[in-house]
Amino acid sequence: MASQVLYKRYATEVERDRARLRLAAVALGMHRGDAQHSRLTPEAEVPTGEVDRHLAALTRSDPTTETGAVDAATRREDLLSNSGLLLPRGEGRCGFYHLSFQEFLAALRLRAIDEDPHQTLARHAKTRAWHRTLAFLFCALADQGSPEAAVNGYVPLLDHLAPDRLEADPVPALLLADCLEIAHARGWNLARFAAPLHRACHHALDHLAPPARAHLWRTLGQIGLDDRPGVGVIDGLPDIAWEEVSGGKFLYREKRAKISLDPYRVARYPVTNAQFQAFIDDRGYDTDAWWEGLAERSTPKRPHWSYPNHPRETVSWYEAVAFGRWFTARLRACGDLADGQEIRLPTEQEWEVAARGTDGREFPWGKFQSGHANIDETSGKAGPHYLQQTSAVGIYPSGASPCGALDMAGNVWEWCLNKYGRPEDTSVGGDDSRGVRGGSWVASRGGARCAIRFSNPPDVRNGYLGFRLVCLPHP
Repeated sequence: MASQVLYKRYATEVERDRARLRLAAVALGMHRGDAQHSRLTPEAEVPTGEVDRHLAALTRSDPTTETGAVDAATRREDLLSNSGLLLPRGEGRCGFYHLSFQEFLAALRLRAIDEDPHQTLARHAKTRAWHRTLAFLFCALADQGSPEAAVNGYVPLLDHLAPDRLEADPVPALLLADCLEIAHARGWNLARFAAPLHRACHHALDHLAPPARAHLWRTLGQIGLDDRPGVGVIDGLPDIAWEEVSGGKFLYREKRAKISLDPYRVARYPVTNAQFQAFIDDRGYDTDAWWEGLAERSTPKRPHWSYPNHPRETVSWYEAVAFGRWFTARLRACGDLADGQEIRLPTEQEWEVAARGTDGREFPWGKFQSGHANIDETSGKAGPHYLQQTSAVGIYPSGASPCGALDMAGNVWEWCLNKYGRPEDTSVGGDDSRGVRGGSWVASRGGARCAIRFSNPPDVRNGYLGFRLVCLPHP
């Protein structure tokens, strides 16, 4: 993008190269400061006098002399007037059009001066504000050298996946995670990182705050290494991990009425992106039988967050019903589901009993505690955490329900089979609103309580609506 801007602003390649070199020197200077004023955290705006010092340093001139000062100011004014990337900010200050330009150009400068990546990481990897620049540098090392050069340059970050260092400061490990996602997208062999990353992710479950934990698990899923039962696909079909819900009488809803249910099984996690993709790949949207009697036949829509181990969202009630029919038929065909058994959406009663157990608890784990679910804790000052998106399923183990199901509070609201206005009606015809349960990443503490119920028209698809499955009757 920066090169495209310069191409439009300067007539010749020589002029573009000169401007790029100067901009990169300024960008790295704004990141690090200079001999007079060094800094650990990049600045997005600096005084024009600092820019002049960075440009004078580039030509090894003295900005305190008349010639050096005039030359630096002339070069600075050219960049401010013509580059389209460095802009005046008023009151004698300037900054890049967007911080990403500064980060990208600073990385190019680091590569150009051939600074040892190990030295750069030792100096900056613990500073979160440096991460995008260091990720850009990782790409530059690969593009101008080789994938091996990039990987070898960043190997020291592996040490930060060790449990003690991860707990002490997870920031360098998160930088490594970002670089691994880049490497995976380029098809590089990441075998040497698999075991350390696995261990770090599992250690993070009980020892890191939700943002860092979610970051690591997202990467594990994105690079295809999340092999937990219930998360992915085996032989083209979802690998669902089931939890047992015993039969009997249970406390239900706000009035704590008692209901009675036969035993059944509930999925440990919501259906993931990887699992829903299996339905798409098997032409699930093209098979009439899965959509029979439904008021609408959808076409697939991309989720907001497509990481394989995140819950599938942006999915309608119709799609969730069709998915259950498809999965039931496929399991019967391969002999893994008995005749008479069915996999489908839970009713609200089935969902709530799986979420809160026999004692009608407020949240799946009991009384509210921060860090037990992917919700907006900052709403109502319930806690400090708000990821602002879905997270990999099952990374809040302390939030497990009594039967062992996870994410029954937060992450995504979950479609239920029954009509909202008539909960006893589980027929699939019509366009009546359907019940949704459990809260989501955007829900407040109150909206994630087990007894809370909301409704949505069955055709609604958004970034906080997903689903999980039940299997009935119990074998």
